[in-house]
Amino acid sequence: MKDSILIQAITMQITGSVTMHKSFSVLCLLLFTAADCFSGDNDHFLAIRERKNWKSRFIYSHVQSIEKSLDLERQKMPEHKFHSPANQKGSKLFPAFYMKSAFPRSSHNQALNLLASEDPDVEIENLPIPESCVILVMLKMDVNKLNTTLLRKFRQGVAAALGLMPQQVHINRLNGKKNCVELFISPLNKKIGVPDALPSAEVLRSLNLHTLHQRLSHFGITEVSPEKNVLHGQHEADKLWTKEGFYTIVIFLSTFVIIVTCLMQRGSNVSLTLDMSSLGIVEPFTVAPTPREKVTIEYLQTASRVLTRQQLHDVVQSPHLLHTEFMPYVPSRDPISRVCLKPKNLKDALSTYINANFIRGYGGTEKTFIATQGPMINTVNDFWQMVWQEDVPVIVMITKLKEKNEKCVLYWPEKRGIYGNVEVLVNSVNEHEYYTIRILTLKQGSQSRIVKHYWYTSWPDHKTPDSAQPLLQLMLDVEDDRKAFTGRGPVVVHCSAGIGRTGCFISTSIGCCQLKEEGVVDVLSIVCKLRMDRGGMVQTSEQYQFVHHALSLYESRLSAEKVQ
Repeated sequence: MKDSILIQAITMQITGSVTMHKSFSVLCLLLFTAADCFSGDNDHFLAIRERKNWKSRFIYSHVQSIEKSLDLERQKMPEHKFHSPANQKGSKLFPAFYMKSAFPRSSHNQALNLLASEDPDVEIENLPIPESCVILVMLKMDVNKLNTTLLRKFRQGVAAALGLMPQQVHINRLNGKKNCVELFISPLNKKIGVPDALPSAEVLRSLNLHTLHQRLSHFGITEVSPEKNVLHGQHEADKLWTKEGFYTIVIFLSTFVIIVTCLMQRGSNVSLTLDMSSLGIVEPFTVAPTPREKVTIEYLQTASRVLTRQQLHDVVQSPHLLHTEFMPYVPSRDPISRVCLKPKNLKDALSTYINANFIRGYGGTEKTFIATQGPMINTVNDFWQMVWQEDVPVIVMITKLKEKNEKCVLYWPEKRGIYGNVEVLVNSVNEHEYYTIRILTLKQGSQSRIVKHYWYTSWPDHKTPDSAQPLLQLMLDVEDDRKAFTGRGPVVVHCSAGIGRTGCFISTSIGCCQLKEEGVVDVLSIVCKLRMDRGGMVQTSEQYQFVHHALSLYESRLSAEKVQ
């Protein structure tokens, strides 16, 4: 009843003020209905003037509560060119009744089009759309308060910004956690219920942001971007960034940082230092070896099998005998041969550690070799500190930098490099068929030394070489250099772990000296003594056989030299 009286009052006032324009009253009667009225852009609304805060509002018929009303006082009202001068005059007399719609007319509807039908109700489709086709629209407005009318306006605004029909814009999901609308764009001929979507990257290239913000300014759009979409609308990112997921990531990163810090401090081996001062006086204790360990140590100290030259040739032809004789890996529990670096800090006992051991040579000569692990990215400085500290004349490297996995880092420079307190200069590079020789100059302060670096790259991964000749030649060249550098320190030999190929090289070198001096060789005793100095030297029975093969080849060379 109030609506009818309101309509009559508006009609009478406008008719009285524009008597010279009789046609306008007819137009007004056409524009108003008995139940409600509608604006020139087909938006049905109830016109009221709300006295709260003296703000004029429109309450849309589909909005369920007053909180969802659109405050038009803060909106920039678009001008509609189809209003007549009489309409403008009437708006001055009754401004509350002539408020214009906050929703602009869609771009494809330039006429009044009184016969146009409403868009069908918008539905949340929840289709399994490919992740490359989903578009994410972030809003300031709470997405949980979007009703059918607002979703329809949202879809129309997006369609206008893309220059498409509203039916091509599909709202797939309302994401309450991110306060965003997930949508996708379909071709014109899309079948209902079929997840046929256009790639989001292609769609966003035609997006007019100015039109989007103008048409949907009351939604408060903050971002439009492609986003991943998982079947049934479950987002892996949402699962990850929950409170539990965040705590999991923080704990993981903290643990990772602690581990990396420990490794950076002392290479690939991590030790734990305990403050025992609070425990008072504690009697020192030693770990007594088990009966099995006693037997093993006794075996390593006494095992022997002396081979004459002929027996050496014969045993090479019987690899099964060597396989039976070979003893598996024996760890060393008494690191009396460990190389200790000079500590950088007297209070830091860990700074003395490096994965390296002194190895006795032929006749039990102390510190003839140093067997060590291949330098890693966090132990390069320690390696060069050891080379300088022990006055190393020759370095033998028996590994590639990478064999399926990383074996060793490139620890020398191309021309010049500084590693801790040691400066390394490359003077020359000579490439041979099986190995490369570099002449290096090491400097520390005013002192300088010459170091010869051999890089043997012909050892195949996970097996022994088919021929022992290249390694035998390398061993002879290194032995000549070691004798030439009289008075210098031990020869450094390394592979990746510093026990397999390194053990083969040192065993062969000692065996050659024994063959040359005594005419016999005791490979079993040589390997056992190596394992006393560094546990695990010569890792496999194949490597043990290879040492015998190399020594047999060297014996043949010695016999040929005697004949000449």
